[in-house]
Amino acid sequence: MRSSASSTSEAGNATVGFVASVGLLLMVVYTIIAAGLGWYVHAIATDAAMEGARVGAAANSTEVAEARTRDLITGALSPAYAGGIAATAMPDGIEVVVTAPVPGAGFLGEHVIEVRAHVARE
Repeated sequence: MRSSASSTSEAGNATVGFVASVGLLLMVVYTIIAAGLGWYVHAIATDAAMEGARVGAAANSTEVAEARTRDLITGALSPAYAGGIAATAMPDGIEVVVTAPVPGAGFLGEHVIEVRAHVARE
């Protein structure tokens, strides 16, 4: 038979353990989701920059490259991600640079990704 002193000293231990475990589990799940969203934005920005540079090189125009890149990012994500697009004419082609915020990293400060695509003129 257990004494009443030992049962009262352990009362509430399961609750504390559960709260600590759930808190840690939520942080791990949030980190995985934030990493997935960051990867998704990076993939979309890279593909849009490559396609914009390709179209801009074919048209021999940086304005066309920026517009195409902006259209692709706005269509796939949001206009908030299409604010930092710059196309530059190079001697051998066009380079498109996309700067976009990383979603889900708000509590870590402001984070942005920058991707570059360079395509030779045809």
